[in-house]
Amino acid sequence: MRPLLCALCLAALAGCAAGEHSSRPAEEPARTHRAEAGPEALPAEDLLRVGKAYNARAESEKAVGVLAAAVAKAPELAEAHYELGLALSRLERVPEASLALERAHALDPARAEAALLLGMAYDLQGRGADALRVYRAGLEKNPEHPELLHELGLSLMLSGAAAEGLAALERARALAPADAGLLGDLGYAYLVSGRAGEARAALQEAVDRDPSQPEVVFHLARACVALKDLPAAAAALEDLARLVPDKGAPLLQLGEVLELQGRRAEARRAVERALVVEPGLAAARKWLQDHPPKR
Repeated sequence: MRPLLCALCLAALAGCAAGEHSSRPAEEPARTHRAEAGPEALPAEDLLRVGKAYNARAESEKAVGVLAAAVAKAPELAEAHYELGLALSRLERVPEASLALERAHALDPARAEAALLLGMAYDLQGRGADALRVYRAGLEKNPEHPELLHELGLSLMLSGAAAEGLAALERARALAPADAGLLGDLGYAYLVSGRAGEARAALQEAVDRDPSQPEVVFHLARACVALKDLPAAAAALEDLARLVPDKGAPLLQLGEVLELQGRRAEARRAVERALVVEPGLAAARKWLQDHPPKR
């Protein structure tokens, strides 16, 4: 599964994409400074507009100051709380981001982006039950939102509710069939649920759509091993070794798969390459000791 911090960053970027992109808001901070007007001189709606412009340019520190002033002036502005939470999340100030997003979600429960980002912030803090509550609340207002279903499914899987999590991921896939990240997570969920055939199909499609994700390629190799398709597993591990050329583990795993096929000389060469790439890889050194070359 993808790391939740990455998921949080992606959600933040998605939130920015939903903001204003015309040249006028982007110029607002410069005009404000030219007028030498501090935040206290502007109404909350103007501060929100300036903060959104800063967020759209990923100037998070500036956005935080302006948006904090906006919510102080108009605490009923749900969008200002959301934008503040967005900026704080980008700065990895997760507890503070959670507080701002909680207010945004309470003021506007129908805003899917606020529920999504708040749930991710809770997940980052190990507050799984709170994350599930927020995702479910968001889905009550937005039952066909694929990203909320995706994150709900991941959180359920992490909480041990594998069947329910898998069902949520399948619903998300029906709504967003071309999402490579979702396909990768769905494939992993199938894999850990013992459904290797479905895992392979989903993971292969994910790799076809985005071949740059090492975890997905690794899980594809695992699914192929589970299905006893060792040539396909070896091909996936070779791809993985190219994706992470500074790691020896994929080459060690490739050697193990080649050994299972009886391709002993190729297996040994792969493990020797693993030690060249990562000389401290003790498992590769032990494998070579346990599999001496035949005389």
